[in-house]
Amino acid sequence: MSRKKLSEKEKIRLEKFNIIRDQMKEDGYREKLLTINMKKANILVFLTILPVIIPVNLIYFYVNNERGSLGDFSLKGWLIFLVLYVLFIIIHELVHGITWALVSKKGFDVIEFGIMWEHMAPYCTCKVPLEKKDYLIGALAPLVVVGILPTIIGILIGSYLLTTLGAFLVIGAIGDILITKKILDYRPGENFLIYDHPTEAGSIVFEKN
Repeated sequence: MSRKKLSEKEKIRLEKFNIIRDQMKEDGYREKLLTINMKKANILVFLTILPVIIPVNLIYFYVNNERGSLGDFSLKGWLIFLVLYVLFIIIHELVHGITWALVSKKGFDVIEFGIMWEHMAPYCTCKVPLEKKDYLIGALAPLVVVGILPTIIGILIGSYLLTTLGAFLVIGAIGDILITKKILDYRPGENFLIYDHPTEAGSIVFEKN
């Protein structure tokens, strides 16, 4: 597994994961590691700012050519934006947790939240294997709920602040998108489960031999 220095929470998760992994291997599963490089993901976040923000701005001002303005981006507007951005980041992780808690049918007993301090990235992890559909629903739900929907609503009601907030939260979901792409690019057999990696960004696929 990872050579990085693990926190106590990560050590506990890793121990529990190893027990599950050993059991799944006994049941005839083999594992495939599907993690992402967080440093590269953070670089990609910056590289996608303009490709996302420019089209969103064009759509916003096309739809709101008369009422649309930057008026809500005064100093007070910027402060509101920053507060909402932090709040929505927390909601982003909560949406992961709520969705996985529901689809796993095990509630929040199998959900854990934390921060990867070396990357200054909050996270939510599910501690039980999930079917592909259920895992991907939980992985992409925040992109839709706190990213795409606020952007669309902001455009429709003529709020540049909400539109920009949603657009930046879409950008902030790059890690989730990369993890999803990893899973979709992998072509396992029909009988497989996905386990959220206990210490890294990404997942582990358990495929029946």
